Amino acid sequence: MVTFDDLAAKDAHWKAFGGDPQWKKISSVPEYADALLVNKITSTMLVPTAYSQI
Repeated sequence: MVTFDDLAAKDAHWKAFGGDPQWKKISSVPEYADALLVNKITSTMLVPTAYSQI
């Protein structure tokens, strides 16, 4: 689970991650390209309720 201040921050961080040279190098390694390791990613933004302590 990761946290972001808002959707703009989330988009900026994921764009930076996807463009990172080390990630591009690692993601091209055949051992890490197995669809069984990651075959679906679900992104859900959670917002605390008014009574939440978060």
